[in-house]
Amino acid sequence: MKTTFRERVSRAIPPALAGGVPTLLLAFGVARFVINHFYTRAPYLLDAGLLSKVVYRDGLLLHLPRIAVDYADSFYDVHFSPLSSAFSLISYVVPVGRIEWYAIVEGLLYVPIGIATYAVASRLERETALRRLPVTVLAAVAFASSGLVLWMVAYPHFEVAVPGLTCVVLAALVTGRRRTAWSCLVLAAAVKQDAGVHLALAILPLWYLRGHGIAMGSTRRQLAIAIGVALASTIIGITVQHLAFHPVGRLTQAYVGTPPYAHLDAGLLTARAWRFVATDQAIYYPFLASCLVALFRRDAKYLLGWAACVPWLVFNLFAVEDSKAAFDAYGVAPFLVGVFWVYLYGAHLATRRMRAHVLEVTFALVCLASTLGLYRAQPYGMWTTVRDMAVAQRKDRGRHPARQARRVQARARDRARGLQSRRTLACRCARPRDPRVRQAARCRSRRPARPAPGGPLHVDALHGRRRARRDHRRRRGRRVG
Repeated sequence: MKTTFRERVSRAIPPALAGGVPTLLLAFGVARFVINHFYTRAPYLLDAGLLSKVVYRDGLLLHLPRIAVDYADSFYDVHFSPLSSAFSLISYVVPVGRIEWYAIVEGLLYVPIGIATYAVASRLERETALRRLPVTVLAAVAFASSGLVLWMVAYPHFEVAVPGLTCVVLAALVTGRRRTAWSCLVLAAAVKQDAGVHLALAILPLWYLRGHGIAMGSTRRQLAIAIGVALASTIIGITVQHLAFHPVGRLTQAYVGTPPYAHLDAGLLTARAWRFVATDQAIYYPFLASCLVALFRRDAKYLLGWAACVPWLVFNLFAVEDSKAAFDAYGVAPFLVGVFWVYLYGAHLATRRMRAHVLEVTFALVCLASTLGLYRAQPYGMWTTVRDMAVAQRKDRGRHPARQARRVQARARDRARGLQSRRTLACRCARPRDPRVRQAARCRSRRPARPAPGGPLHVDALHGRRRARRDHRRRRGRRVG
């Protein structure tokens, strides 16, 4: 049956708005943040500069510069990441610079987070899809800009692809999109060697629900195969890393310690627990909101996604490095799956389901709880991240060495003469001899320089201020008289 133009437009509007708008906003915002991160903020994270070199024309084995990493020759010694090698090979045919390419890569890594909400909404009450489209777009934007996402944006890393791809895998398994599920599972496993463990933990609640008779687009056997493949990818990655490279013991250095967990005591665990409460509101605020949803719906299965995050929570709180226990950088990534589970379970798996628009509003509120938590914990950091995602700051690219050298020489010459800019130097050389004309010329300058103490301009300015105060007192005395 031939479809009309109106029907084709009505079918294209939901994916364009609910899937395309959040994805484009997030991807372009992340790319702009990376540009500002390098050219305006002066990168505060060593990994950003290192990873920008790794994904840009660095061959297949991703050799590391000694100035950045003196304990490994290849990136595979630290992380088994075939996806980074793929980006490195693609960069040879892309006519952009290293920083620009890394900004593009980071934007692409956040694409799954932008489309995850639509992957669930596209199979939810199709007859009301157009009527509730504004609410769906609101929920998708709220998820793509939640506090957990903004937290990860502030530290450009490649691990951020894992939670987004995991959410898409879950949505595809529930809605019966097998090709999408397996494609995203392979991509997620190619990000890092431990991504398979996160995938397996996220799929495990679906396997549990399928065993208890809850219908979905995948059988229990298919879910078990997906869990096995995810775990096998981690085992294969670690095995290849040990056989073909010289792996760095980051697991022991950062998490386990030598001897294992000898650093733990009651005082350390208590301090870390209090710090978690004081600084990680972006994690437990949405968890508390999910608990309220489960309480009002009288269904504890809304929290199964959060239960899958418990091993990661304990593993980090018991880690050797304090930065891991504080969930810095990408450490909050797995908790994004717990937020997404509220929407996925309520839309396709719950026995007593809400109306579609009510569920999407509830999901948006859970995401806003995460944003509120980040604002309570880091108000200035959140504002800076959002501003750098939305506004292109002034760049100092340093691409013209001769021009930069001339600027440095001019500034040094100006400082030697007791001035701060070449413009004030020119004004001083061309100043008239009449003090009144000289004072007027100084007032007309756009940005008057602050004279050096003891210099000739400082003395002139001091006498000029004294003369002005004396004239003012005289005029005031005449008015009073």
